[in-house]
Amino acid sequence: MKFIIKVQFLICFVCRFRYPFFGSQQPVVVQPPVSLVLGGENYFSASTYSFVFACSEDSLHNQLYCHPILLEVLMERGNCHSLVGIAQVPLGEVLKNEKVSLGNDVYQRCSLKVPVSAVVSQLTCAFVHCTLTLEYQKGFPPAETQGLPSASEYLAATELEMWKASEEETFTKEMKKKEACYLFQLQEEWERREKERQAVFTQKFQAYNCLEVQLRNTLEAAQCEQRKLLSRETELQQLYRKLSFEEQSIAKQCQAKVMQCQLLYEGKLEVQREKTEELLKTVERLKSQVSELSARLTSKDAEFDEYKQKVISKPESRLQAELIMVHIEKTELEKKLSTALRAKKHYKDQWTQAMKELAAYRHNELKSAQSILQRQQQELESVKIHSEEQKIIRKDLTQVKEEVSRVQKETFNDECPSKVTEAEDTANPDVARWIEERDILLETGVYTQNDFTIQQLDQKIKACLK
Repeated sequence: MKFIIKVQFLICFVCRFRYPFFGSQQPVVVQPPVSLVLGGENYFSASTYSFVFACSEDSLHNQLYCHPILLEVLMERGNCHSLVGIAQVPLGEVLKNEKVSLGNDVYQRCSLKVPVSAVVSQLTCAFVHCTLTLEYQKGFPPAETQGLPSASEYLAATELEMWKASEEETFTKEMKKKEACYLFQLQEEWERREKERQAVFTQKFQAYNCLEVQLRNTLEAAQCEQRKLLSRETELQQLYRKLSFEEQSIAKQCQAKVMQCQLLYEGKLEVQREKTEELLKTVERLKSQVSELSARLTSKDAEFDEYKQKVISKPESRLQAELIMVHIEKTELEKKLSTALRAKKHYKDQWTQAMKELAAYRHNELKSAQSILQRQQQELESVKIHSEEQKIIRKDLTQVKEEVSRVQKETFNDECPSKVTEAEDTANPDVARWIEERDILLETGVYTQNDFTIQQLDQKIKACLK
């Protein structure tokens, strides 16, 4: 027998059938009980039964085709048996097979797989594999040749039938008594368990009522907290949008300031480059003049040597006059050479100073912008994490606004840093040196009164004089 049902505890099964045609009214129970094995086949250890009976072939055919065996599958729990399902075993299937001769015996055999229908749902809960064998025995005379039974045989058969009936009645009474006893025990057990169930039910009902009240209170508190959290969330979203807008505006302003300063200093850098190129041209020109002057000096020295040879016979006053003129020309040339060298050094220092100031200004601007952005990002993260601390957030917001205004003031004040730094770096109480430098630059012919450097030197001189 193979079951296809699923259970959560160990079950034992037995099979029972009754077929009076085989000469017995008593039900036949297949023993011993078999434990259920899910997904596999269950075998009864002693499930082979044989019945010997005599009948005509026509009555055998009619009986086997018309009356199948009703096989009852019972579940055994203790001393109680409950019906699980019923299987109908068609005995007429064995007559459809051919007769097989084995020695003096002739038999017919077939194997069947019969479904077991559940009592409750009429669904198939198991399958029963059974093998039917019908064996024909020889050696009995034909029915028409046998004589009629005697009166004693009829009397014995009658007594036997009466004894069977009395035994069946006795068995039925005993079974009814046992059934009544079992029912009474079941009723007492059911009443006891019902009382226990009622007690447990009342206890759990009271506990559930308490839990329900607690849950309602908790739910109300949670709903209240949810409403508060929603209101705070809307406030935080508004604050977040406001801060993001301010951050974008500040970033745009800083970017615009950086671009403006970059353009300004790029213009200044181009001007300085042009001036440097002019200075380089002037230096080259001065170098060419120096080389020419050196060549002239060498020629003059040669002429002086020739002249020295010639003027041995000339008067001394004329020689001194000519010597003075030569010295004056020499001092003028030396003065022009020193002026050109000082101008070159001065503008080289100004060029390096301007490059350093530009690099420092760019570095400071980038550093301040990065610090502002990092500070704002940290403030936004603190707003997300500490949503309930609104006072601290507002204070941080005011600090951010003050820092932004301070940065804007600093960027506004630092629009022209080169003027201030140049004025501070070149501040010197020695006014005479500034006047000399201005005169030297004007004498070179490269600078005029409208140039920025000349105006700056004039401002320094005026400031010191005041």
